[in-house]
Amino acid sequence: MDETDCATIEEYKDKKKQIQKASFLAGILWGLFMLIFTEYLFPYLINGEINLSWWNISIWGLGGTFFGITMYWLSKSKLKKHF
Repeated sequence: MDETDCATIEEYKDKKKQIQKASFLAGILWGLFMLIFTEYLFPYLINGEINLSWWNISIWGLGGTFFGITMYWLSKSKLKKHF
């Protein structure tokens, strides 16, 4: 059995919870990375000024949420139940 195989319902629930945490963290990190690079770093390097609005923050927040949910669905679909 490999890492995605689950022999018991408890093991499945534990792995599912681990996937939820990892996906949540991945979504937050992706959203923050994109926000920092596209709204702070690149505009500063190109023209020396930063123009940040709540609209941009919410767009990258939603993007991070979508990314995290997608990673969760993909990871969860790889879990194999053997019970």
